Amino acid sequence: MEVTEEERLDEILLVLYVAEWNNPNPLTIDSFNNLVKEVLETEEERLVRTTLDKLIIDGYVEYAFGRAGVYLTDEGKRFILSNEGYTEKLEKRVEEAIIRKETLKQLNRGKWSFWISIVAILISIASFLFSVFGKH
Repeated sequence: MEVTEEERLDEILLVLYVAEWNNPNPLTIDSFNNLVKEVLETEEERLVRTTLDKLIIDGYVEYAFGRAGVYLTDEGKRFILSNEGYTEKLEKRVEEAIIRKETLKQLNRGKWSFWISIVAILISIASFLFSVFGKH
């Protein structure tokens, strides 16, 4: 089974958390890059940089020159330790999309039902009017 991007990002965050737990000093950028290469099973620098950028943009990792390295933010620690992670976020987005799709289907069926009811009422009124005024 192929590992998804979300699972890899979760693994990177978890490994980074464990690395920080064992060593309070932030990982150097080279150590972080090696970690990402190992998790992603790639040597492609662009992919490694894209991964770091995504984690930084999402607010889970920071690269600080003052601390001389890459480290998890408090938000990143909460994110990975809450068992939410990227994988769970993806599953929630998929579930929400399915719910939206089914809701739209139901609304569409509701519209058809509404118009069919209107037509039935109009036919009933026409029939009533015909029966009352049609028998002279």
